[in-house]
Parts: sequence; C-alpha cells; structure tokens
Amino acid sequence: MSDQASLLQAILARPDDETLRLVYADWLEEHGDPRSEFIRLQCELAAADDGRSRRRLQARENALVAAHGREWFGPLMRVIGPAFPLHATGTAWLLFLHDQVPLPVPDHLQRPTTWHGEIEQDGTRFPAQLHVRQREGNGIQGDLRCQFDPGRFGEFNWQGLVIGSHVAYVTDRKSGEVSYPGLYTGRIEGTHITGRWQVPSHFQEGAFTFTFAW
Repeated sequence: MSDQASLLQAILARPDDETLRLVYADWLEEHGDPRSEFIRLQCELAAADDGRSRRRLQARENALVAAHGREWFGPLMRVIGPAFPLHATGTAWLLFLHDQVPLPVPDHLQRPTTWHGEIEQDGTRFPAQLHVRQREGNGIQGDLRCQFDPGRFGEFNWQGLVIGSHVAYVTDRKSGEVSYPGLYTGRIEGTHITGRWQVPSHFQEGAFTFTFAW
C-alpha cells in the first residue's frame, strides 16, 4: 500500500482526528498537490469561532471549489450549494477528493450485485433494492428502487465510489423535468452496509438511513 493510501486509510478510520488530516495535508504539499490547501481549510473552518474568520475561509473554499470542483468532486457537485455546503457531506467530500486512491475493497463489491434492504424515514421503514450495475476502479454506479407504499415506488439512478469500507454516491430522481439529487454515505461491515441518505431540496428535506444486506 502506498504512503498516500495508508494516510487516507488512517483518516477514514478516525475521521474526526484533525492531526491526521494536517499530516496528510503536509504530505500532499510536499508532493505539489493543491488539494493540501483544501484539506487545511476544512480543519480551519471546523475550528473557526468568529464570523469574520469563517467568512474569509469560506470565501477561499468557494474559490477553490469554483476552480477545481468538477475535477476534485465529480458527481458530488450536483448536490453542493449554498444550502448544502461541502462540510455538510460528512466524509463524502474526502472520498470524492480521492477517487483514484486504491484501498482494499470487499470481494462482494468487485462485481455487479443486488442488495436487499430498507430505508427508514421518521420511524417508518420502506423495503428497497440497491442494484450495483457497474464497477471500475473506485467508481461504482447503479440504480435504486424503493417501495414507499403499496402503490408508490421511488426509482433513482446513482453514481459514486467505494474506497476501502466506505461508500458515497449521488442519487438522482426525476419527476417530470425536475431532478432531485441526493447524497448517500455509508460504511460496509461484513455483508451489510449502513449509512445516511440526505436530500438537500425543499421538497425532500432531511436524512434517511439505509441498512442493506444480501
């Protein structure tokens, strides 16, 4: 495993450890990687305790996202906006920022498969199927079908990545000409994946939880 992969694996194992992120930012800077500044900014934003400092840091973050967002974050940019900034995505921004870094992935994600599980929203559980249609490198994509009630199904396309035991993907559900993107972040444990699905639109606000198993 490369030095970069080892550092990323350590950060994902302890995502709240700021020291690990700063060590990694130093490593990126030593290798001429501009992502180092972005990672330091996230640490500074988390520690900022006054409005002026926070506005200054957010302005720099916005400038970096404007310059590098599509290259660094790919599909994640579909959900990012003033009402849903990068820091609200949990570990998702860190995963998308490292879409080319190889980490060991469970064997059952090396091939197309179907997960059967459920979505929980406000205490109500809905049966769902998550189909993995394609996997290439860290990239993963497929579709999701959820039965919200006997006569109503939700169907979504999704695109994202899996790095080690962590998964993040952006969902897309269309209603007529309107698209409603969402973000799922989860963790694989054995043959289960659990996580959180956020839909940052005024039509579907809130968080949803998934528990999937084969």
